[in-house]
Amino acid sequence: MLAAIAYRLVPVESCRRVLRVSFPLLDAVVTARFVADVWGGDSFSDIYGLGRMVKRAFGSVLTIVLGARLVLLPQTYGPYDSWISRLIALQIIKRVDIVMSRHLDEQTISRLGIRESINPVFCPDVAFTLRPSCTGRNQAAFDWLRRERWAVGINVNGLLYSGGYTRDNMFGLELDYPSLIRRITTWVLNELHRPVVFVPHTYEACRLGHFENDLGAALAVVHDLDVSARPDCMVVTDEMDHRELKALIGQVGFFAGSRLHSCIAALSQGVPTAGIAYSDKFLGVFSSIGLSKLVIDARSVDTREALARFKQLVAEHHTVRDEVVSATASAKKTIVQTFSHLPQWLGLERLSEFDPLHTKW
Repeated sequence: MLAAIAYRLVPVESCRRVLRVSFPLLDAVVTARFVADVWGGDSFSDIYGLGRMVKRAFGSVLTIVLGARLVLLPQTYGPYDSWISRLIALQIIKRVDIVMSRHLDEQTISRLGIRESINPVFCPDVAFTLRPSCTGRNQAAFDWLRRERWAVGINVNGLLYSGGYTRDNMFGLELDYPSLIRRITTWVLNELHRPVVFVPHTYEACRLGHFENDLGAALAVVHDLDVSARPDCMVVTDEMDHRELKALIGQVGFFAGSRLHSCIAALSQGVPTAGIAYSDKFLGVFSSIGLSKLVIDARSVDTREALARFKQLVAEHHTVRDEVVSATASAKKTIVQTFSHLPQWLGLERLSEFDPLHTKW
């Protein structure tokens, strides 16, 4: 950042060349036709803490300091509980060339009080177009799913299971999250008589005991219910990348997830899905493709109501599946069309290397 500031303040080309050679990131930004930032899709907010937002802001701020063109890719904006985070968001958003949002409702941006007219471009989350990949690392899990048939996949959010970063119900849940997961698992195994596969989606710091690690939370559920020896219950323990996890999720008959992108992985492959929400981003993303009824908001319903809603969605899975297939096909088409127009909106010649379906350059 200091090098970037020096680059802008010192108009001597020889000095600038030294800075660009010394700092490859600086050189990459300066020579790029534009920079696109996605903030992980979820982090343009202080919902996970002000520190995380400040860290994630680095890329966008660096781009602005260097005077490069900046595009914010489809993501969630807000909420902002701290005046510092609101100020960061305000200063970034009013300086970008294009703001893309994965939500149809953009009241959060308007509430920032930006004088300039900001009209976000709606585009569904880019993860809908992510292509799954089956490799040897998940072959055992694939074999199990083919053998068991119509398994129910469950993603246990390690952060929710531990009460959030503060460990004291940080997200203000109305229900008892660990209890809900245990009750869903028990119902599926003993009353629905379907196999259960736990699919971790976040391996925080690759440490099993880390409070945000989904694998540790899933193993805790299995231990508490004493179902580890059951042949119809499996925990995916091999660490996989995003494409491998998506391929695995696509093999289940029904999915319940508390990580938004685990839900997107299921929905984009036509899997009926219940999203157990802890923030507005779930309803925003699900609603944007017409599937708001699949969201179970853990902040507004108790454990009993959430379980009843889950059972109802499972009972309607045939109808839900048809709706999911139709909605996600439309979402993928919108993503491809939106990204195809991006060079034109920026006043650039069409980029021959651009492949919106693969979301790469």
